[in-house]
Amino acid sequence: MIAQVTAFADRCEKESGERIFYVADEMYVKSGVALPPYEKWGDFTQIENGVGMLASFEHELSVALTMLTDDDRSIVRDVSIATGEAAYRFMCEQARRVSSAIPGLTVRVYCVKNEFFGGHVTVTGLLTATDIENQLRGEELGEELILSSSTLRAEGDLFLDSRTPDDLSAALGVPVRFTDPDGAEFLWGLLGE
Repeated sequence: MIAQVTAFADRCEKESGERIFYVADEMYVKSGVALPPYEKWGDFTQIENGVGMLASFEHELSVALTMLTDDDRSIVRDVSIATGEAAYRFMCEQARRVSSAIPGLTVRVYCVKNEFFGGHVTVTGLLTATDIENQLRGEELGEELILSSSTLRAEGDLFLDSRTPDDLSAALGVPVRFTDPDGAEFLWGLLGE
């Protein structure tokens, strides 16, 4: 399917100057096929639907890493992030990139299975506080747990199971920080900024 859509998109780009059709990130993740480079995603017109989000995140993080100061590189901090199953390997790789650039930064990445909506739902944006709490209770979380803001409803005040960020923080015994699904925001969150 990826090969068919890519071939069709290549043809559209050649004929009209725009790719028009894109494969969702989830298909690349599930198949193990490498993501196309950042430049192949056009204007990221479907990013909120998970089309190009990973390539954009990776690019934003790369740019942000070039902006680190000596003070940033000398930070000593111990944090954790939780992510859904679909993005787990990707987020592990991004955490390794950041840890390589900032030797004093320890980042643990936890994969949270979505029990609330069922095991077939693997995206981070549909994780609930209950699943995060149940699966991270007793784990070493460090100074702070970092989550994607996509785990909260649009108003930013509740998880999809109607629990608050403060509920989760109290249950796990660590502050919870939210970052937008953006590579630079992720980096600054890891640094505590």
